[in-house]
Amino acid sequence: MPIRLNQSFGLDRLSWEPTACRPMIGLARQPRGPRRFGSRGCWRGVSVGILTAGLWMLASGAGEARAGLIPPANEPVKGTERGTLALYVEKPGDMEFSGFLTVRPLQEHRTSASAILRGRDAAARERLAGKVARYFPEVDEYLVRVPSGMARGEGENALASELISTGDYEYVIPDWIVYPIAIPNDPLYNSQWHHPKIGSPLAWDYTLGSTTIISASTDTGIDVNHPDLAAHRVPGFHAPSNTAEVNGGPVTDVNGHGTHVAGCAAAIGNNGVGVTGVNQRARIMMARVTDSSNGSASISNILLGARWAADNNAKAIGSSYSGVSSSTIQTSGAYIKGKGALYLYAAGNDNVNLSTFDYPDVIVVGASDSGDNKAGFSAYGKAVDVFSPGVNILSTVVGGGYQSWSGTSMATPVANGVITMIWSANPSLTATQVENILFYSCDDLGSPGNDDTFGWGRVNVGRAVQWAVGPAPAVAVADTALALTGLARAVDVLANDVALDGGSILITGHSATSVRGGTIVKSTGTGPEGRDLLVYTAPGTPGADSFTYTIQGSSGGPSTTTVSISVDSSAGYQDPANPTSTQPGVDVSYYDLVNPSVLPDFSLLTPYKTDVMPRINFQSTNGVYSTSERHTDVGAVYEGYIVLGEPAEYTFYANSDDGSKLHIGGTLVVNNDGLKSASPLWKSMVEKSGKIKLKEGAHRIRVEFFEHTGSAGLIVSVAGGGMDKVVVPASMFVRDAVSCPADFDGSGFVDAEDFSAFVAAFESGDESADFDGSGFVDIEDYSAFILAFEGGC
Repeated sequence: MPIRLNQSFGLDRLSWEPTACRPMIGLARQPRGPRRFGSRGCWRGVSVGILTAGLWMLASGAGEARAGLIPPANEPVKGTERGTLALYVEKPGDMEFSGFLTVRPLQEHRTSASAILRGRDAAARERLAGKVARYFPEVDEYLVRVPSGMARGEGENALASELISTGDYEYVIPDWIVYPIAIPNDPLYNSQWHHPKIGSPLAWDYTLGSTTIISASTDTGIDVNHPDLAAHRVPGFHAPSNTAEVNGGPVTDVNGHGTHVAGCAAAIGNNGVGVTGVNQRARIMMARVTDSSNGSASISNILLGARWAADNNAKAIGSSYSGVSSSTIQTSGAYIKGKGALYLYAAGNDNVNLSTFDYPDVIVVGASDSGDNKAGFSAYGKAVDVFSPGVNILSTVVGGGYQSWSGTSMATPVANGVITMIWSANPSLTATQVENILFYSCDDLGSPGNDDTFGWGRVNVGRAVQWAVGPAPAVAVADTALALTGLARAVDVLANDVALDGGSILITGHSATSVRGGTIVKSTGTGPEGRDLLVYTAPGTPGADSFTYTIQGSSGGPSTTTVSISVDSSAGYQDPANPTSTQPGVDVSYYDLVNPSVLPDFSLLTPYKTDVMPRINFQSTNGVYSTSERHTDVGAVYEGYIVLGEPAEYTFYANSDDGSKLHIGGTLVVNNDGLKSASPLWKSMVEKSGKIKLKEGAHRIRVEFFEHTGSAGLIVSVAGGGMDKVVVPASMFVRDAVSCPADFDGSGFVDAEDFSAFVAAFESGDESADFDGSGFVDIEDYSAFILAFEGGC
């Protein structure tokens, strides 16, 4: 495209105008009046370079949606009807207040393409100024001091409520003091029953372990002179002082727990002394996380030690402490997996059902006994990934001796030893491959597959090492799906299948017809990431149905499994709207209300402002509600589409302060209207839900909301179609496409990134910068873009 420069322009027309700035976010509709980015005014000018800087300053102000808190896994104690924010309560001897909070800003703000959201990220960090005791950049967490002079726990709850109410943080939770979880038993017990149970002798036929693989524990320290440990030790770390052992950090055991844990995983074998760990040759690393003789440690020190171990080449890192429900554990687990290692955490000895969370990057370990039963003390549930022997486990103790102890504290290092044995057998495996081998090689306990009591089952190091050496099988995992009478639906059967060698998986065969006469055909390469799908067309009557399919991996297989189909009548499911052209986000219109106590008829009102939000996730706040510029007597109507991947009965949740209603299509699904309690802030939101059967596709959604006075918040969540309850992510919201040339990068928002993209195209003479369609890239294009940009579209 030719560049025609028929005018000159320089750097001399930059000025500061202390006036309100125009909006840079909404595309669908623009406010009737100007929207402010703070009260400081705007830079204006025509120079390419300086306008870029000016728009950056403008875009970094306030104005875009608070995306809101994602509730931590260890959600606070809940009331009966009141919402999800209640007081944190300590549990003496298990999880106790420390005087600190762990705070993580919303990561979607930090990495957003929108300069506005990045501005909110900066504000979230500035809000912590003067309170930060320590910052952990590797996981973007702040250790924040709570206010002094308050009763125990009061400071934690007051500051947590204040920060949560801004909606700018992923989590704000106490940095709990937690405890090692072992139960000492008969010191004369001299049999390591768990080795034959998990197949250690078979594994040792392949390898006794490797001196290049490091097994790490974050614990109370280690007996540095123990004859079954000392020769295999590598330098460790002292988390309370953030000091490596080579620099003087002490790792000697202050309690005894850590020495026992280290021996369970990796006590030296074939040395004529005492016991042997699962891995007889692995190097032993201790990250001491406490200076207290009772073994208590803060979660932040435990996780600091775990991350240090991963940074220093440990492959399996275990924490045998209480506190597994702290969501900071998942953040560090993701960091550790990203370093090519795996993180294990004890499920706990309180026999509770861990049903409210499930970490994708932490291996949570429960304890089993010699009969493959759940140990009576062991926690269980959806969060637990594997069970491992944890009753009467003979291992090393301080002073050179041996004792049998019980607990998930023992089960965790036994599983640690299995992981290091897998890596010893095949050091080239990735962390994900090792994790899959650990899971799929388990002896199944309870319901088939990964169940909500025993997880994948009890670890089996013999089978795991065999598979690590190869060939490793491809595993076809049974599927379930819902289909509607007479209609076709694609089933992504390969989504949960695993090639344990890390290779590809192919569908090599499938039933042509189902048990009840449905038809199945393969659709090649049409699924996510190019996977093959099986398209099932249901028979004309409801009922249970099934068919089988077979897969082949690159080195293992074949493997055959069953797809169980529940066929329901299509007449009971609402059709999607499926608009022809959409773009990201959901439209919102704001209304000026007068002393509302219930939702008004918004069709009789005129909005004073419109905007576009990425999602509806606004925690209760005493400040301005979202981008409404108001904190009292405000109404909001959100409209767009929610995209659903499969037919199902879905549950929608509207959690609000004050009232709200949620409609799908023309159906009122949730009625949460009316005034809510004004205080305390953490109890002000009330959640209600409703169910509706929906077909696959994009369904129109409308959410109405009002706030009278006090705190304001609105969160929309969904469950069903294979999803656990989740705040509806931005990826599920779309709205009718609107032509908006100023959205130069096609992101769905007009912001500084569009300006930068246009400038780059303009300076290079790219034909996309021919904004006015004249056939030339010239100053008229520049002026036309600026006009559209400042107009918001």
